[in-house]
Amino acid sequence: MHSRPSRPAREGGLLRLLVISASFAATIAPAGIALAQGAPPPAKPPTLGAPPPKAPDMELDLDAPKAPEKKEEAPPLPPTEAGAWGVGGKDEEGHFAPGKQKKKVDEDEDKGPRVLGSPGAAGIDMVVGFGGMHDITKGGDLTKFTVLSLVFGAQYRFGESFTLGARFPYSTGSIQGPANGTGDDYNTFAVGNLEVSGRYAIALTRRLTLPIDLAVYLPTASGDLFADAGDQGAVYQYLVNQAAAYSRGFEDNPLFASKRFGIRVGGGVAYDKNQIHVEGHTRLDIMGKTGGNLPSGTLALHTPSTTWLTGASFSYDFFDGKLTPGLRAWLAVTTLPVYAPTRDDSGAQFVLEPSVYSRFPHNAPGSLALRGGLGYVIPIAGTLGGGQGGATESTSTGGLRVHAEFQF
Repeated sequence: MHSRPSRPAREGGLLRLLVISASFAATIAPAGIALAQGAPPPAKPPTLGAPPPKAPDMELDLDAPKAPEKKEEAPPLPPTEAGAWGVGGKDEEGHFAPGKQKKKVDEDEDKGPRVLGSPGAAGIDMVVGFGGMHDITKGGDLTKFTVLSLVFGAQYRFGESFTLGARFPYSTGSIQGPANGTGDDYNTFAVGNLEVSGRYAIALTRRLTLPIDLAVYLPTASGDLFADAGDQGAVYQYLVNQAAAYSRGFEDNPLFASKRFGIRVGGGVAYDKNQIHVEGHTRLDIMGKTGGNLPSGTLALHTPSTTWLTGASFSYDFFDGKLTPGLRAWLAVTTLPVYAPTRDDSGAQFVLEPSVYSRFPHNAPGSLALRGGLGYVIPIAGTLGGGQGGATESTSTGGLRVHAEFQF
């Protein structure tokens, strides 16, 4: 048989139950109120792991230094041939560059061996002459002429100093004497004397040389001023050769001296620096009589006849010698072959010749080349320049020169 608890015990248990219920209600009451008002539940604690990637910063800093831009390099230029036009410097202007680059190129060209050019040359020198001269056999009256003289020449340099050469002239023209209309107007041709020459250049420095010249003229020229009466053609040939010598300013008298054997001795100085070419020279031509008839009456011969010639020249190369203007001048003091007591055209003649030349190399090194140019022979003083010299009419001559040669 079971006994029932007493009333005080039941009241004590009920009291404990009420206290526990009140405590539980006090604990959950705020959460219930919050839920009733719509508040979010408490956040869950973060889950451990790798952080999400950070979005890039879109802000621009204008003051921040910029990284240098990489420039595309131009493709390299093709290699140039040695000696080609415009080549020689470190930039696109080559050895025509101004300033320091030009100075450096000049210093480089001052070093190394001498620049001698092509050893050989062959060509033709042509002068178209016109004007008047005195025919001593006609009393010294004026004889007009138009003449074309061609001088064929060749030369070759052996080593660095010695050059051997040869020249031979041919002339043709029209002669109009003082007795025009009476058989004194004619056209004819004549050959001149064969020249064999040698030159030895003494090199003092790389730029400065002293050339020494020696030439011999064989008496092959046609014509005789005192030919027999039935051989007037020889007289005309003599006058054509004389006209050729006049039109060339008495520079090459031995080439056109009929019935004369000639010797030439001379020397000079030559200076070459890059584009600049300067030369001075002096020489003496001696021409002794070798044949032909002797003059009659009051006429006489200078035996030997001579020409002392002193001259200078200057030229400057543009574009590697493709354009070379220059100027030559000479003083020719002559004793002409024939004279009379009342007439002698011997004396000093001063002549100028401005010119322009051009040289075109066939290949890069330039050993093969064509060279040509124009010049004009201008007598300034003396008989050639219009001096009276006791004549009834004054003389005045001139000559247009055309030169062409092949260098090898």
